[in-house]
Amino acid sequence: MNKQYQPIACGLYDQFESLAVKREICKIEYYNAAGELQQVDSRFVDLYSKDKEEFAKLENDAVIRLDQITRVNGTEITGSCRIDVGDPRDFGS
Repeated sequence: MNKQYQPIACGLYDQFESLAVKREICKIEYYNAAGELQQVDSRFVDLYSKDKEEFAKLENDAVIRLDQITRVNGTEITGSCRIDVGDPRDFGS
């Protein structure tokens, strides 16, 4: 994948973990390494970090970088942990 990783929202990571614990079959839409939109029905079986990127391993052995997931069970995935704080010199002005 050549696109720089964008950390996902912390609450979203928690939701993925919850789906893994529940072993719920999910309809997951994501962009593969070639940039093609894919759709799969599978379970999240593991979430992990590698080289400062976060991944999901699915029951079908697919591995998806978390910032490439676009929808889960019809819900659009948005948000990241990055916060634009602007210029720190502006704080307290």
